[in-house]
Amino acid sequence: SEARNKADTLAYTAEKTLKDAGDKVQQDKKDAITEKIKALREVLTSENVDDINTKTDDLSQAIQEVGAAMYQQEQSDDGGQQESNPDSENPKDNDNGDEPVEGEIIEDNKE
Repeated sequence: SEARNKADTLAYTAEKTLKDAGDKVQQDKKDAITEKIKALREVLTSENVDDINTKTDDLSQAIQEVGAAMYQQEQSDDGGQQESNPDSENPKDNDNGDEPVEGEIIEDNKE
């Protein structure tokens, strides 16, 4: 079912997030999330979609909190300076730069 697939993917993502976070996440938070992953995996074998969705939401919220904490720590670690990545601000900017636009008239030889 879709709920089961979503839950399984989230459990995998949560485990990877904890592994990648390393010691950036407090041990008590890691333990709490590990318990939520375990609880979610246990209900995956059931057919109770409501229970699966509830556990998925619990884990999702916990992982978001960890992500926010990691982001804040990264910001404070590099002095609050953000890497400038113009692509991340406007990924669909449609700015063609110097490339000709269809229908655009370019006159090189002005007299």
